[in-house]
Amino acid sequence: MKSAHTNLIQPLFVFLAICCLTTSTVWSAQTDLDYDGAFKQINNPVEFIASEFKLAKSENKKLLFVLGGNWCHDSRSLAKKLDDPLLSKTIRENYRLSMIDVGYLDKGFEFAEKAEMKTFYATPTVLIFDPVTEKHINSSDMHIWANAYKIEQLQANDYFESYINPENSIKPIILTAAQKQHLAKLDDFKKLQEGRIKSSYSIIGPMLERYDADDIDSNFENYWVATAKLRMALPGDIKAIKERILASSDKDIAGITFPEYEALPSE
Repeated sequence: MKSAHTNLIQPLFVFLAICCLTTSTVWSAQTDLDYDGAFKQINNPVEFIASEFKLAKSENKKLLFVLGGNWCHDSRSLAKKLDDPLLSKTIRENYRLSMIDVGYLDKGFEFAEKAEMKTFYATPTVLIFDPVTEKHINSSDMHIWANAYKIEQLQANDYFESYINPENSIKPIILTAAQKQHLAKLDDFKKLQEGRIKSSYSIIGPMLERYDADDIDSNFENYWVATAKLRMALPGDIKAIKERILASSDKDIAGITFPEYEALPSE
């Protein structure tokens, strides 16, 4: 991105609730701004995804898509962590990695859809797939990367090491009819909320692009904060409800309800 980044860092960090990294090693003396440009635009995402699955399968590697924005501190922070000598070796030997530019929240939805989501929840979003089954295998904890700048390098290393192990493959679960029915309702609920987030991105994105050019929209913070509350709350709520459904008897399952969220400014 253009040099305007350096002039906008402080106010943009305030709005995006970001803070700076400090380290003592020679390698990490680089700042995350050195990774501006790490995320690349994909012109034909559908063909690209299909090709990457074939290549990952032929190389016997997990498929790793990292969705991020070059304007985003958390995205650049993750790019920096992936460039760590130890982790980069792990990635190189075990993953087929693509760094995908989501623009100003207006691109990259095809990658989220491959993971059975209407939208990505955050920048960055880490999607790991088994190339043989084409199943998304890190859905249970992928949302930790929304605050990538808070994650220590060793934790990042351990995360990607853990998904090399075949034990992390999704195992089938035997469900009762009531559980299947309630999980289907939960999926509909999730898709509804993801649709709300995606619709809000269509408004926030242009505001964010103008913000990045030092043209601040007075409504930006209101839209950003309201949408952030929803996209940060939803993953944890979905996970907790799913766990309750799977742990409940048919008698108790009817009492499981879904949360109600505040209306977004665009609604």
